[in-house]
Amino acid sequence: MKKIYLLAVSLFLLLTGTGCAGEMAASADDIVTNVLESDKEINAYYGEGEMIFYSGEDTSERSYFQEYAAEDGKRKTILMDMDTKEKTISINDGKQILIYEEAGGTAHTINIENMELPGMMAPREQVTNMLESMKDTHTYQVIGEEEINGMQTYHLKMKADSESSLLGDIEFWVDQKTWFMVKTKSAAGEFMSEVVYTDIDFTPDFDDGTFVLTLPEEIEVTSLDDVTSSGTSGTVDEAEKALGKSFYLFSDEKAEIANIEIYSMSGIVDREEISIDYLMDGLPAFNLTVFPSPEGAEKDYKDSELQVRGNQAGYEELIRGLIWDEEELRYSLIIENPELEKEVILEMAEKMILSSEEQ
Repeated sequence: MKKIYLLAVSLFLLLTGTGCAGEMAASADDIVTNVLESDKEINAYYGEGEMIFYSGEDTSERSYFQEYAAEDGKRKTILMDMDTKEKTISINDGKQILIYEEAGGTAHTINIENMELPGMMAPREQVTNMLESMKDTHTYQVIGEEEINGMQTYHLKMKADSESSLLGDIEFWVDQKTWFMVKTKSAAGEFMSEVVYTDIDFTPDFDDGTFVLTLPEEIEVTSLDDVTSSGTSGTVDEAEKALGKSFYLFSDEKAEIANIEIYSMSGIVDREEISIDYLMDGLPAFNLTVFPSPEGAEKDYKDSELQVRGNQAGYEELIRGLIWDEEELRYSLIIENPELEKEVILEMAEKMILSSEEQ
């Protein structure tokens, strides 16, 4: 699951109480207004810092990153897992994104021409978009003015109006001069993430080779644009026929099937795949995807002590994703409700039944 984590975070970096603590020089409304009206633009910078992911009080993932952002929108990130020292290098040259995993020896590209990506926006635009997109679902709070790594920041918190919000509560520390988000925290259920810049240079001098990556000769670059899929809604019986065999379903009365999609994948992988959305108490709870087990499947979670239905399994906090292989099928589950705990899913999984028994 480390590979999924590194890829997801790389793309994220490229594309991406009440009251006051002490006397504030500006109210929440003043700060929001200043951000929206400010004409201060920072389009180029170099930054480095840490990304930390927590499960409860425990640290589940910790990464160090370097980020290069040029005036013309080009961007480069170097992400290193602090535990494994695995490094992923990603470059956005304005036409494509190249992601290279040094440890796995794999490289992927994504065509982004004619796409307006969040990661290409100036810092003020990123703050603006976040404030605008969440104004109807969150309440703004001013926590205080704080110094973060030598920069004076406004510390604001966006409190989710609903406990079932998928985004949860978000805090951010924004530089008072540039509106750059120096630090962010988000919390949904037991999952929490934190991104903090430890060093930022707003007047970087990048040379011509900064946004060029020369790969080892033996590395084969795979285009993710070559992956195509066609999906149709279906029934349990049709899903079983697509897979060519019975598969396990959740039988717990608390979980209700909302929708079944059947996909025919082609490109990097050629396979039939089914996706099932489950509801609990009428709300989206989790998604279960089932497809033939890939070659060397056990390598994806060989160091994990977790088990699902007696099978070795993997779990990734970043995406709240659970995977296991059983009877030549891979089961990939993403928990969508932040209030739904992993332990509940594991308990429910023990009661799964074959699709042939459901019909």
